[in-house]
Amino acid sequence: MKKKLNIVFIILFSFIFLLPNAFKVNAQTVYKSYENINDINTIAKNFAISTIKWTDVKVYNIKSLYNFNNKLIAYSVDIRNNKNGLIGYEIISTSPKDDLILEFSKNKKSPYSTIGNKFNCIYDGFLNYYYQNKTSLKTFYNITTKRKLNKNQLNSLRDKEYISSKTNKTLKKNNTVSSAINKTQKILDDVPDELWYKGCTPTAIAMILEYDYYNYTPVYQELVEQLATAMGTDANGITYTNKVVPGIKSVMKNLGVDVFVQQDGMGKDQSTYDKYVNEINNNHPVLVTLVNSKETSYGYPQGFDNHCCAGIGYQYSDTEKFIIVHDDAEDGDVYCDFNNSALGTNCWIYIH
Repeated sequence: MKKKLNIVFIILFSFIFLLPNAFKVNAQTVYKSYENINDINTIAKNFAISTIKWTDVKVYNIKSLYNFNNKLIAYSVDIRNNKNGLIGYEIISTSPKDDLILEFSKNKKSPYSTIGNKFNCIYDGFLNYYYQNKTSLKTFYNITTKRKLNKNQLNSLRDKEYISSKTNKTLKKNNTVSSAINKTQKILDDVPDELWYKGCTPTAIAMILEYDYYNYTPVYQELVEQLATAMGTDANGITYTNKVVPGIKSVMKNLGVDVFVQQDGMGKDQSTYDKYVNEINNNHPVLVTLVNSKETSYGYPQGFDNHCCAGIGYQYSDTEKFIIVHDDAEDGDVYCDFNNSALGTNCWIYIH
């Protein structure tokens, strides 16, 4: 939900931090101790206690990260705050020339957390996360964009857009537009990431209302129940589109708020990327409805199909356009390629 706090974040990804000043330990001091998994566990736990300020920490899912020359350069570890259930991750360098912690998050799992043992995990700096089948070394998979690349395509991409972990040290205030190496991004980082309840449509709408109208909305489950009832969401979680706008207005009116709700047209020529970006730039999440979408996330590995998400940000360059959404599987920030036909037929619904 929206908070009037000066929350800072590192360029390009909310709540992910690079080379934190509070833990400026050079890897040289611990480089020789990477001889067993217990040492990595200790490093990760100490960092979480000293910098993230978690007191009861579980470290798990330790993965080796390699560069494109198959040299071990880092470890990815997932961390959990046993007191409140929050999850995060750290990427720990093995190089004595680097800072010990290359990046960390305190609200989502590692981008490598679901990559199986038959794959090599490849780290090429912030947002450049890849994996490769150990038995087929000609193809690389970009975890952030979900693109499959051959060696030539990869080299071309890295030549044009490579962003090293040393580039992104500048801190920005919450909800500002940031750019680096021809990429522009904005994320409304206080939009909740809720788990499916009653249906994807009431879940996504609740995320948006919790952000825009946090002083008026009840607790999450109660809000979803009110929305599902007002929109006629059935027992299978299906909500018909023509019930969405009047349902939102009805719920918010009962809460003492008159809201603007407008559904745009179907398809990319009507619900355009520019309109979406304009809403985010004005700090309004967008209700994203998708029809026949093959876009995937960790929670929807077979594709979204007919689905509603909370649009919470964007990222674009000269060649790419992404919308960033919260689905209802608590996957964190999911990047969907607007230019890809896999997105399906889109429609924006604006809530102010």
